[in-house]
Amino acid sequence: NGITAEDLASHCTLTSLYPILAMARVHSQNSRTYAEIMSTSGESRKIVHNFAKNLERVKSVADQGDQEGIQELCRLMERNGEHLTEPFLRNRMEQAKAVDEVLGAII
Repeated sequence: NGITAEDLASHCTLTSLYPILAMARVHSQNSRTYAEIMSTSGESRKIVHNFAKNLERVKSVADQGDQEGIQELCRLMERNGEHLTEPFLRNRMEQAKAVDEVLGAII
């Protein structure tokens, strides 16, 4: 899509930085390792299929572009967080803020 690394760095936010870091990690390490993990039968392949199914659902709801779609996205996000404890979420958010602070200083 023609977006440069510099453009990515200048527009990174807490929400966009982690997928970019994950993508960079995959691209800077052995791609064969990740490909083999994702292609392994059983749970690894199930993760790929579930990710695609869930992403398609989010895409479909987001494409509605209306208040009903926004409400459904809110419900999806809230439901996803229900099985996580408050201490777990609080600790992950503190870690995310710390990482964001460090990376923000680097970028």
